[in-house]
Amino acid sequence: MRRFPLSLAAALFSLAGCQMGQPRVYRVAVDVTPIKALQEPQCFRANMPPSNVTVQEQNYRSETSWVVWDGAEAKQFMDMGLTRFTLGDSPEVVIDDLIEGADRSFTATRVRTLRSSITELEKTIVIANWNDLGASPVGTLDIDSSYQCADGTAKCPNEPNKRSCKQKLNFWARKVEVNQTTGYTSQGGGLTVSTD
Repeated sequence: MRRFPLSLAAALFSLAGCQMGQPRVYRVAVDVTPIKALQEPQCFRANMPPSNVTVQEQNYRSETSWVVWDGAEAKQFMDMGLTRFTLGDSPEVVIDDLIEGADRSFTATRVRTLRSSITELEKTIVIANWNDLGASPVGTLDIDSSYQCADGTAKCPNEPNKRSCKQKLNFWARKVEVNQTTGYTSQGGGLTVSTD
């Protein structure tokens, strides 16, 4: 029977204790009030926020789960589950894949080209910045949704159906301890938020 040297066994035990490479699972509280109470004219058709609904909230937070782990080549990956944000009349921001990042910052961009009688471009950007990936991190989520008619003024309508809008959301997280006997889902919890 072959035995490991004591120093090698100690090193392996130390690495296992640090859970290096293990996914970090977080319960996350997101302040989505800026989206629910959105009244910025540029985010709505004809620069007209809805006048029949106004929302004022204080201390309400949306709850979700996110998973972050380290990969090769100093890359990190963040899984937010299926998450959707609708900012007024701008294109819906849909996060349905992992977001690659590094050094606690994750950025994803999606551009959709729609061709019918005119060519329309919908661009969405999501940027998540964490202050750390410890037990109780905090951070921000920048949501940017833009619309553009790409056919020039001759074909483009004077008042497009969609607008461009951006919002910054704050989040607070708590790491959920997992180990070899604790099951976890490989996907984040997901979230759907829209302007009321």
